[in-house]
Amino acid sequence: MKNTINQFVMVSEESWQQLISKLDAIESSLGTKASRSPIGEYLTEKEAKQVLGKSTTWFWNKRKSRELRGKKSGNVWYYKIRDLQKFIENGVSN
Repeated sequence: MKNTINQFVMVSEESWQQLISKLDAIESSLGTKASRSPIGEYLTEKEAKQVLGKSTTWFWNKRKSRELRGKKSGNVWYYKIRDLQKFIENGVSN
């Protein structure tokens, strides 16, 4: 059983607005990609890096610690948009 710890983070209004903007970008991406792609509920790691402003290493660490699930096809990692939204809603961390 995994221990769950609730954490609260205080952020400035500017940071909060940046997080909301990123969430809007994911939701917008979901709307346009869902209509054109069978993998509409996923973003590639490249797209997710742009939205979250994080590095490849950050994604690797999150997969390794099982905080973020991903699927790999060929050389490309895919992440559920819903999972990425949770990171934004909870405050993207290191």
